[in-house]
Amino acid sequence: MEETGPRYAVRVFEGVIPYELDFGVMFHDMVRSEHGSRALVSGFATFEPGCALPLHTHNVEEVVTVLEGDAECEVDGQTCCLRTHDTTFVRPGVPHRFRNLSQVSLLRILWVYAQVDDQGRRVRVERNVLA
Repeated sequence: MEETGPRYAVRVFEGVIPYELDFGVMFHDMVRSEHGSRALVSGFATFEPGCALPLHTHNVEEVVTVLEGDAECEVDGQTCCLRTHDTTFVRPGVPHRFRNLSQVSLLRILWVYAQVDDQGRRVRVERNVLA
């Protein structure tokens, strides 16, 4: 079977329109299925000082790397502090959240989601807010 759709994508950050996922948290979707990706979606998030994502789960695996700033990360009831280049991995269904610890500086993260579930089936990434 011949593949359809783009074989690669180059996305320039300045050309990506951000959106506010939660108060004070802007997302930039860099790679999605419409860019040709079959197994991953990725992007950046910027947290204003003191802002946070609510406790939530996903239906797919997630990796987050702190690019700038200090974050509080809660995963499955455990809380830790993350600094630049610290990275988390969270399995589907595990409650988690991130918060910018600074009251003056931005927090920037890189996020990557699988686009397949535990059985290897292609799925859309879903977020289920818990609190």
